Amino acid sequence: MALDAVIFCLVLAASLCAPVRVCRSLRLVERPLRWIGNRPGLAVVLSGVLAFVLNAALSLSVHIPQPQVHDEFSYLLQADTFAHGRVTNPPHPLGVHFESMHILQVPSYVSKYPPAQGVMLALGEVICGQPILGVWLSAGLASSAIAWMLLGFMRPRWAFLGGLLTALHPLMIFWSQGYWGGAVAACGGALVLGAAKRLADRPIIRHALLCAGGMAILANSRPFEGLVLTLLAAGAVLGQWLRARRQGVGLVLTRVLLPILLVLLPIAAAMGYYNWRVTGDALRMPYTVHQATYAVAPPFLWDQEMPQPDYHHQELRDLYAEWEVSFFEQQRTLSGFVAGCTSKLSFLFQNYVPVLVYQVPLLAIPWLIRRSKCRRWLIVLALFSLALLCETSMQSHYAAPAMGLVLLFVIQGPGRGNANRRDGCSCVAA
Repeated sequence: MALDAVIFCLVLAASLCAPVRVCRSLRLVERPLRWIGNRPGLAVVLSGVLAFVLNAALSLSVHIPQPQVHDEFSYLLQADTFAHGRVTNPPHPLGVHFESMHILQVPSYVSKYPPAQGVMLALGEVICGQPILGVWLSAGLASSAIAWMLLGFMRPRWAFLGGLLTALHPLMIFWSQGYWGGAVAACGGALVLGAAKRLADRPIIRHALLCAGGMAILANSRPFEGLVLTLLAAGAVLGQWLRARRQGVGLVLTRVLLPILLVLLPIAAAMGYYNWRVTGDALRMPYTVHQATYAVAPPFLWDQEMPQPDYHHQELRDLYAEWEVSFFEQQRTLSGFVAGCTSKLSFLFQNYVPVLVYQVPLLAIPWLIRRSKCRRWLIVLALFSLALLCETSMQSHYAAPAMGLVLLFVIQGPGRGNANRRDGCSCVAA
């Protein structure tokens, strides 16, 4: 029996055998939550601080995490490049001998990945000489962002609980003990979702700016998944506006679209500059150059295989021409596609809802579906999950932009019987 199941059974047995003592213990927890509930800003800050301290203490109590996966070495190369004040590195004259996974040698020597994770790692390297500091900071920012997002749906004490569950989430802890990311995209997704919920209720320039900031983070961490989540969130906002029939076109233009454009246009220019410095083309990402240089299997199942290039190293051939291709071809048949979808969804569930404390509250989803506004965000999460199925491979951080939505419904469950109808969604009451 899994450890979480044992703990759940012990708690359940204690509740049945000594309900009075259990209730008294819960009141001890409720008092600080009630105090924090009167201070929304404190709830957001504390969530981030606790996540940072927890993950830093975990690493320092054992040892500074060492990179284990080839993706991590690519991110660390990017971080070291930024930390030394460079956008990219010139190609090495003997670069063919230094080829490695997920790294470009020409037209410049750099990671193939978007720069957001590398920026955070570089921040840690600049501050204390350790890129892992940037990872801990990312975990803190993600927990704070998710707590802030939840404040748009529920009372502060429950938003703080959501921030705590984010900080304690096994997946967040896993991301915080390595270098290939997840928390950065989770932070960006939470900003987009939290701002979208607030914009749906009342368009305010401040929320539009935060939404644009989240979109910028997603564009530079998980571009495809970020675009999908942004479009789905925009659809949810538009649906609520059309149903309410309160927001005029002029109001939307001046308070939502214009502020978002004012943020995204400079970001787009910076992204174009980065692409130009790395690939020589402002519209061509390093990732696409790497795919054209090394890959055979495409990143999406709807694409066709590319001609196999001449590899200089057997390790590159094993990864790109054998392992990735076999995984891609398995999913090109109907039975393989169904098996792949089942495996991916199971993988996501096991990673994002890993233990009973996260799983049991989801039993309230049938009741949550009955509420239109809550149903709207459930649809966003469902469609986002389905969109991931068209990707050839699957890793836990691919779905990181939607982590806030998962925590939303985990927290909504316990409050189902004590719903706060102030926003039409099953929100936990104070």
